[in-house]
Amino acid sequence: MGSKLVLRSHFKEKLYQALFDNRQAKSHLVCLQLEKLLTELDFFTLSQCLGVYDPLGDEVDWKESKLLKKANCVYPRFVDKGVMDYAKLSNEEEFSTSFGIKLKSPSVNLKSETPDIVLVPALAFDEMGYRLGRGAGYFDRYLSQFKGISIGLAFKESLTKELPRKPHDERVDYVVSEEGYFKRT
Repeated sequence: MGSKLVLRSHFKEKLYQALFDNRQAKSHLVCLQLEKLLTELDFFTLSQCLGVYDPLGDEVDWKESKLLKKANCVYPRFVDKGVMDYAKLSNEEEFSTSFGIKLKSPSVNLKSETPDIVLVPALAFDEMGYRLGRGAGYFDRYLSQFKGISIGLAFKESLTKELPRKPHDERVDYVVSEEGYFKRT
């Protein structure tokens, strides 16, 4: 098991090769498995608040789900250094993250909302539900206080047996890929 920095580079390259021509198709397959999870476990209704994210090029595009397009969605916004919350988008606002990437983000003037379920992106997930993020810790800090259900979305190339972790790293409840889903061990 390498350092997180080395693993980030490894998974970015692995995802780039795997997604070069078929990210949309693979995202669609992940979303079919996500819909199956939500249906089988019967813990999602369209009236619930769903925390989503603006997907980067190497992340699962949850918008490939017909079901979730109809959901009551809220997006993360970065309200302070290392701190995020969720709110509705009032329009197609953009926010530049510390990584220099433009992402949809709600205005700071909008009311904060607490999702019932949060979809969580990552470069990789392991069998215990730990994730390898991009290194800023926003999701770890949010998940440490979150009382709802967290679902990691991943391509099969992002799944690994075990990731290195630190005491502040948080786990997701479920991980979904195009091959199925599992509850963390």
